[in-house]
Amino acid sequence: MAIAWSIETHDSVKSTQEILKGMARLEEPEGKVIHAFEQKNGTGRHGRPWISEKGNLYLSLLLRPECHAQKVTQFSLLTSLAIADSIQTYMTKPELLMLKWPNDVLISGEKCAGILLETELNQSGGVRWIVIGIGINVHKPPLGLGAGVQDHSEQIIDLINFRNVVLKNMAKYYTLWNREDFNSIRQKWLERAHKEGTKIEVKIGAQIERGYFYDLDAGGNMIVRDNEYRTKTISAGEVHFLDKNM
Repeated sequence: MAIAWSIETHDSVKSTQEILKGMARLEEPEGKVIHAFEQKNGTGRHGRPWISEKGNLYLSLLLRPECHAQKVTQFSLLTSLAIADSIQTYMTKPELLMLKWPNDVLISGEKCAGILLETELNQSGGVRWIVIGIGINVHKPPLGLGAGVQDHSEQIIDLINFRNVVLKNMAKYYTLWNREDFNSIRQKWLERAHKEGTKIEVKIGAQIERGYFYDLDAGGNMIVRDNEYRTKTISAGEVHFLDKNM
């Protein structure tokens, strides 16, 4: 059965993520969505500020999947795929859309969407809840940086309709995941992502790994190879393309 979203919309909040995490800790049921037209204190990965002016999509949604912490990475891929499907329906040239591990969505190589996963585990390492924060540059990239979906569409994009398309695609892929069919999600992600052999650099804290993108493992972790095809699995990090044409 597809998840039923319960949407709460605000004109302006400090952070949709903080509101929903508080609700999750008070046992809010799965499917709650906090949508704001503006955030005063939005946050991206690694605690970076996410500039959240009016005109773009900012929402957080609550899931309670029955899984171990090792599978949390899969939700980055699931979410980025749902966002890509949603954006593609509006684009005049969908071939310009690309996914970058673990959770970025790019148009012509520029970031147009970001995802933040925050979770709480039980004592046995199982997931109690995941709050997924989504930010998409629909009408105007912050500070003129990155790509905006509207700039690549001939349609006038209505923000509420766009939000509903995103939630519909999230429900579709979450249903697929619940059927224990992550491999289908993995394959669809690979079809939209940087290709095997793409030269990359991965920042893992103070450590830097360089090599070539090779594959994703069954858990959604990235496999990188060197020139001798020796491989290494990476579960977290920040990817940068070393090929200037990417």
